[in-house]
Amino acid sequence: MGAVPYLSVGDVVRNMQFQCSVSPALDGLVDVLNDYMADHPSDMLIGLDGHDRNEMLGIITGCTVATGTDLNCYPRGAETALFFDLDGNPVTP
Repeated sequence: MGAVPYLSVGDVVRNMQFQCSVSPALDGLVDVLNDYMADHPSDMLIGLDGHDRNEMLGIITGCTVATGTDLNCYPRGAETALFFDLDGNPVTP
């Protein structure tokens, strides 16, 4: 399993499962997320717009910063760089 584009709420849950797959200690959480998806199938279809995805990017970037690694990775080119702190708030470089 790999990351999927954030187009719907279901994609968010699948990406959470992917993040949890890093540790066997989180297998139970993957199961809980599977149950949540099964119990709320219509919610999984709710679409995400650009604003939702940008808000999510700020939060995910905060989680990336929280890993404490000194690595930078940019799988896609960026014309504009936006920076976020651990709370997902924009930071001006």
